[in-house]
Amino acid sequence: MELMSKVCCIGLDCHKNFSSVTPRDTQSQVVFRRRLDHRDRGLLRQALSSWPARTPVILEGTFGWGGMSDELRDANLDPHLCSGRKVAG
Repeated sequence: MELMSKVCCIGLDCHKNFSSVTPRDTQSQVVFRRRLDHRDRGLLRQALSSWPARTPVILEGTFGWGGMSDELRDANLDPHLCSGRKVAG
């Protein structure tokens, strides 16, 4: 994915069956927004593995963050847990 080459960090808003993904560039500008489905773990893992290795992923500490953190680490990404208020800011 060519857009991913511009990404320096990714915001991930976790929900039960999906997450909202918002990658940002070095200027903190949104590169794109996308929905990431969780229901099929194989497709989830495929999507996560397409992201650049060691990219910081800011993960909101809500429902399912523990399992998602494990998936991010397994995909060689760098998850960081953050409170919802800080993510919104």
